Parts: sequence; structure tokens; C-alpha cells
Amino acid sequence: MEEIISLDTFQPFDGMTKMFPHHNFPYFNCGYNLLLTLARYFKKDELPILNNVISIYRFDKQKIQTRGYFKLEVLDLEEGDQILEEMGISIRKKSPALDTLQDEIINSISSGHPISIFIDLFYQRGRDFYYNKKHGLHPVFVYGFNLTNEQIYTVDDITEYRQYSLPFPEFKWSCMTSEHVKMPDYFWEYALVPPVTMRS
Repeated sequence: MEEIISLDTFQPFDGMTKMFPHHNFPYFNCGYNLLLTLARYFKKDELPILNNVISIYRFDKQKIQTRGYFKLEVLDLEEGDQILEEMGISIRKKSPALDTLQDEIINSISSGHPISIFIDLFYQRGRDFYYNKKHGLHPVFVYGFNLTNEQIYTVDDITEYRQYSLPFPEFKWSCMTSEHVKMPDYFWEYALVPPVTMRS
């Protein structure tokens, strides 16, 4: 029998699917996918996140030959961390040693805390633009771990924003690159902030 530790109700944000039923596009970018997925998991209102953007379409000469004339630029009114804090969601950023990464993931998930881990896209299969060609850090949600076959369960936007599973050794490899010098706290754990009780 397989031993799986998982956040059973964790689902990727699918608001764009409801708006455009024939596509599963992520919302704006990976940062907003992350915020909206957290709001849904913690049963928080998504409007503060949706209302935090200004969309600007800029003319892009390079796109004329490919597909269209405009490039979408998304500007934030507030930082994502600040929005989460206002919603009552805390972020604990840390940098676990790679030999303890599996234990850190299991401890967080067992506590009901989703996590995002910044990986180097150079090592992520499925992203043709990056895989074995170009380095860059990218947040991936981790919501489960299969202890029996060492599979890690993630939510990401590789080809569409959905749940994926992959061998943990492969995932771990994407966490131990020189790119992580730019962002040493690559492991972000999310939790609800307990409401403050009023004293009389």
C-alpha cells in the first residue's frame, strides 16, 4: 500500500478555465497563479488579488512576424507578500539543506501548509524554451509526497496550469544550482495567521 502525504483539498486556480472553457490558461503570470491558488486553498476572497493589477498592452515590433503586435505588461499595485499578509496568510521563507529537503516538505505538508519551491527551469522537462538551454528561477507549488515511490506532487504551468507528479530526485536536482545564489531562501511555506483575540 502506498504511503502518501498530501493536502487533499489543494487545487490549482481555475478561474481562467471558467472564463475561457476551451483553454486552461494561467492568470497573468506564475506569481498570480500562486496567489490565487493560495487564496482558494485557505478559503480567502480572491478579489484583492484580482484588483491588484494594471494591464498595459505595449506595441512590440518583434511580435509582428510571429503572433500579434502587442505585449502584455502586468503592473502590481502592491507586492504579493503584502496582499497575503492583509488576507491573513503568512509566509515563512527559508533555505533548507538539500539533504533535509524531503523532510522539510513532508513536515510542511503534514502540518497542512502548502509550499512553493523555486526551481531552476534549466532542469524542468516540458519547458522547451528553458530545458537544457536557459537558467531561471520559477516557483512551483508542492502539495504532496508519495513516500513509497518517491514521487513529488506539484502544481505548475508547464504546458497548462494543473497538477503534476515527478520523481523527487529529479525535482531535487533543480533545487541545487548556482541560480539559487540569487535567491537563497528558495523554500516558502504558507500558513493562516491565527486571528488576534481581543482582551477586555
